[in-house]
Amino acid sequence: MKLFLISLGTLVIAFLIGLVIRMWGLSLPYKQFEHPFLTSAMSASHPVSIGIFSKEHLRPDSKSTLTWVNVYMTLDRILISDYNFNVDAFLTWARDKKKFKGKFVHGYTLSELNEFYESVMPLEKAIQTIKTDHYIFNILTNDIDVHKDVISFIEKNKLDDRVLINSPIDIVIKAIKEQKPMWVYGTSIPEVSRLKSFSTLGLEAAISIRGDVFIAPISYLNRPLVDQSMVTEIRRRKKLVFLGPIQSETDLKLAEELKPDGIIF
Repeated sequence: MKLFLISLGTLVIAFLIGLVIRMWGLSLPYKQFEHPFLTSAMSASHPVSIGIFSKEHLRPDSKSTLTWVNVYMTLDRILISDYNFNVDAFLTWARDKKKFKGKFVHGYTLSELNEFYESVMPLEKAIQTIKTDHYIFNILTNDIDVHKDVISFIEKNKLDDRVLINSPIDIVIKAIKEQKPMWVYGTSIPEVSRLKSFSTLGLEAAISIRGDVFIAPISYLNRPLVDQSMVTEIRRRKKLVFLGPIQSETDLKLAEELKPDGIIF
């Protein structure tokens, strides 16, 4: 009986602490981040269609003024897009040809990548090719000082007000934001996963989100990731919600049900 009362008391205390934390989170004031990218990129119909710069994306005929570009960096520090370039296929080829130097693209020079696919597209050529007003650069490289190369590229091409920085890698977003706090940023997979974990406890209101736009896939590693409680919380914080990249019609239907501000496909 004594053990039962101790367990019950512990649960009550934990519940009260959780309730206090939740109420504290809900009491925090939020203000919408004002930035030219957020006002001009969102002037189209709702939700905004965000096209992926790829021949294989879900809706190749979708007209969009906002384009998602996956970005890698080579060993000779050239930023490239993955347009028509399959990294897994390249790594398989490199193993077969005895040219394997690791699983990361930044372990290979541009000329080495071109041995596999002769038309690997540098990011500079990509932005000249894409007919769009705004970009989301999804940085997929975590090489040393990659943030400096990204910043240099954006400033050189005068894209400060036309680009949103995103990455599944938390440290990449953090490093760029430390130097350019007034640019626009998305959310990393660790950040989204942390929000998901706390939302299952009803404590999503108490978790900090660094990104200016909440960007997340519908599922991750074959497990559901985004739900209505997370979207509701992000809207309460006066942030936009972009869902994707969408990999299937099933995910597209789920995304549309959550009524985001943008869908990436």
